[in-house]
Amino acid sequence: TTEIYTLSLQDALPILLRKRKVLADDRRRWRRLEELLGPLEFTSDDLRNDVLPTCFAWKSERYRNLKRNLFAMEQTREFFRELQRCGLLRVSTLRAGSKLLGIWLGVVQGGRWFGMVLAFNPEKSLSKYSVGRQLLYPMLEESYREGHLEFDFSIGFESFKRYFATHIRAIGYQGSPPFHTW
Repeated sequence: TTEIYTLSLQDALPILLRKRKVLADDRRRWRRLEELLGPLEFTSDDLRNDVLPTCFAWKSERYRNLKRNLFAMEQTREFFRELQRCGLLRVSTLRAGSKLLGIWLGVVQGGRWFGMVLAFNPEKSLSKYSVGRQLLYPMLEESYREGHLEFDFSIGFESFKRYFATHIRAIGYQGSPPFHTW
């Protein structure tokens, strides 16, 4: 099955407290990142001109060796630019000064914050700080403050989703349906 990982925001604190080691490690990484680069700045909806092109470049680089690099296609990039022009795309960022560290593209609709793309700075010197995950903490706080019912990480089995998700929802079967559904 294909699955979507979600975080029910009312359940967030107990889950994160059970994973104390991850939370403590991430807090330590945050402090060390600030020592290295200066104060970190979270922006819930960053409209600066450098964000989308940087996100596209990071994702293209990450998927360069795959057969389907959707972010190398102009149609994909135009789709996200149009969502932003229409006011539907929420672009969250984590920065240290002018240096972009992490970018999240998503949509807020019906009391839910849906994730579409998570990109993070590919510099080797930053990899030990988990900058993509560092972006998630202020996003989850913002989502909670805004009263969202759910934070939807979308499909995929990336490890960071397992740290935060409280629910997994099957959205459909891949391939032939099981015999009992015929």
